[in-house]
Amino acid sequence: MGKDEDEILHHVVARYLSGARLSPALKGQVLYIAEGRPARDVVERTGLSYHTVRCRRARLYRTLKVNGAGGVMAELLAISLEILAHQDRDVRTVA
Repeated sequence: MGKDEDEILHHVVARYLSGARLSPALKGQVLYIAEGRPARDVVERTGLSYHTVRCRRARLYRTLKVNGAGGVMAELLAISLEILAHQDRDVRTVA
């Protein structure tokens, strides 16, 4: 992932998590989910046990009141589309 994509992803995740009281570990899981990384990939990257990653994700889903990674992705996509729609309106008003 390039620098620009990484910045955009962090912005969308930060907007999604604004107001949510999550530990840094759970916030990291949201970022991994946003990157499309399955739990096994997170295990390889972080050295955590598979059980730890699954428990963190389960806690995250309960806290955010979503049904799983698909629910997180759907909400991140909605935020992304909202940002894009807002940018499109700005371009149209200038033109």
